[in-house]
Amino acid sequence: RLGVGMDNIDIIYAEKKNINIYKTRTTPALAVAELSLGMMLNLLRNISLHNSDLKKGIWSKKMGSLLTGKTLGIIGFGSIGKHLADITRSFHLKYLINDVKVSNNYAGLENYKFCSLEKLFRDSDIISIHTNLTDKSKGLVNYNLLSKMKPSAHLINTSRGEVINEKDL
Repeated sequence: RLGVGMDNIDIIYAEKKNINIYKTRTTPALAVAELSLGMMLNLLRNISLHNSDLKKGIWSKKMGSLLTGKTLGIIGFGSIGKHLADITRSFHLKYLINDVKVSNNYAGLENYKFCSLEKLFRDSDIISIHTNLTDKSKGLVNYNLLSKMKPSAHLINTSRGEVINEKDL
């Protein structure tokens, strides 16, 4: 298994068939954090949209917005969430963080605050999800939280799809 999480592998079936399961020992945390940063810039600056239009012969410049100075909500402040905070520091962001473990000792970050999911969804310009899939996190992002988002906010999920209730989305 490449990556982390075994939730998409039928372990019982594998054991019945005497199939060994292995996963990588290192996590792709920095790669996922960089992917999240790329998605943020793409969404804010309309990069994919402009590229698609240009390929169709359409020149219709749509102004984007700066990442600098925005509020980034990070759900899941483990290895990936911390890497994301580290690589976005030069953008002078404000950080709202929600994690099962609250720690006010993260020395690598200024302008950060641990908060409730409700506050994170209400006050963030960009929300980036990096939580594990557990029984508790399945469907964590629901209509109640989504309805609190600013109309201009963006939601990025690089964790498991099941963290978001798709019907509510």
